[in-house]
Amino acid sequence: MATVQDERTAHDPTFVGLIGDIATGARDLAAAHAVQLREEVRTEVGRAGTAGIELIAGVILSALGGIFLLVAVVMVLIEVVGWPAWVAWLVVGGVLAIGGLLLGAIGYRQWSEVRFVPERTIHSFMESLSCLSNGKK
Repeated sequence: MATVQDERTAHDPTFVGLIGDIATGARDLAAAHAVQLREEVRTEVGRAGTAGIELIAGVILSALGGIFLLVAVVMVLIEVVGWPAWVAWLVVGGVLAIGGLLLGAIGYRQWSEVRFVPERTIHSFMESLSCLSNGKK
């Protein structure tokens, strides 16, 4: 026959059971943070790759455009407009340099928006630690 004490211990968690539940909860929380960290890092690496490709493409396109258009525009300015060769080269080179700077600025702005520190995961982890230390949910 079961006594009152046996029934109470069957329903009341033991110290070892509580420690086990805490350990399980901590493990589940750590696993959730690991998944969150992995996803956040994957997203930021993708953004960094896109920004890097756009930055490199801007530099390459500026260089190729400069090579092909520079000669053609300079020839037009010399033969049709009648400018001295040095003035034609100066004007065309300045325009290409400004275009390259604009593309570089766009790529740099996108690159600067990439976050290498997983801020959302760190914030979430700190909130979890705070809740665990304060005993809140």
